[in-house]
Amino acid sequence: MDTEKTQPSASNEPAAAQQERFERYIPDLHRFLMRFIQRSQDAEDIRQEVFARVSRIRDHELARDPKAYLFGVAFHVVHEFRMRQRRERVTFDSEAVHHVLEHPQELQPDELVDRLHLRQELERALLQLPAGERATLLMVKRDGLSYEEAADRSGLSVHQIERHMTRARARMKALLAEH
Repeated sequence: MDTEKTQPSASNEPAAAQQERFERYIPDLHRFLMRFIQRSQDAEDIRQEVFARVSRIRDHELARDPKAYLFGVAFHVVHEFRMRQRRERVTFDSEAVHHVLEHPQELQPDELVDRLHLRQELERALLQLPAGERATLLMVKRDGLSYEEAADRSGLSVHQIERHMTRARARMKALLAEH
């Protein structure tokens, strides 16, 4: 019996073994995705999409460096996700908020506590932003204005609005991560 272990070529590997070549990078992939995606559930969904796409390749020899190939696919999936997010505008439904405030008994107690806690954290973080960044963030996210509309309303350029938004998002992320 030959005691030397030989590495089979990728094309001779069974499908499960080919998939294992990629699965050992799951922790690294998760950290990579979390740098770009704020919600862990979205990161998990993207990870599943990445592995679904990787599993479709027929000739795994094309992926000579499985980690580089995996992260390349992940980068493209993240890019697609972020493009979709930009197209989907978050709206603020004041009627729904008023309904919840008027009928809090419809919420489970733990949901109510979670929402109140989140609201307090958001308010605390917003108050720590510089006034210009806070106003810009609220115009764009709460009021649903485009960058152009926010620029017209504030008297700033679109470039300044973009800069305020980038800084405000980074500060909010850091402030919310502290607690």
